[in-house]
Amino acid sequence: AKAKRITTRRGIDGKENRIGDRPDSCRLDRLHALVRAQAATATLSSIAVTPANPTITAGNTQQFTATGTYSDSSTQNLTSQVTWNSSNTARATINTTGLATGLTAGTTTISATLGAVSGNTVLTVQPAAPTVAITSPANNATVGTNFTINATATDADGTVTNVYFYDGTTLLGNDTSSPYSYAWNGAPLGAHALKA
Repeated sequence: AKAKRITTRRGIDGKENRIGDRPDSCRLDRLHALVRAQAATATLSSIAVTPANPTITAGNTQQFTATGTYSDSSTQNLTSQVTWNSSNTARATINTTGLATGLTAGTTTISATLGAVSGNTVLTVQPAAPTVAITSPANNATVGTNFTINATATDADGTVTNVYFYDGTTLLGNDTSSPYSYAWNGAPLGAHALKA
């Protein structure tokens, strides 16, 4: 059989390599593996809960977002990965997606936790605005110059201290107890925009 001649040389890694070997490629592979190993060691440093210190009214909702910052300064949205908690569920509750619902007036601390790292913010819940509605006369009704305006009114805390009756922007009168009403005697002829 005919002999084959090869030539060897010392590579950059100190080993003898045959012509055609790629010591540079091997070294790059090791470098890439090292970079990947370093990237994998980044740990979660902190969690920011936003928006910070929001205010809502009872009955309304607020969506929160959890953003994690890692030891290599990178950030990641962790909203769906953290465990959400409200410190006072009588004031507001929060579900697994970070959506809080205001219940009663006051404050509660909203926290997001992943492993041993957590972040929080304060949610303020304000009482819902009172509601009032004129029950009579009906809308577009035709009445005489003497008639009574009747209204219902409710408030989240169960107390209504005063109901005011208006013709447009002109105050006609008020009533401090239920059933709420105002007797308008001698109303001018024409159309009127009644409000309570």
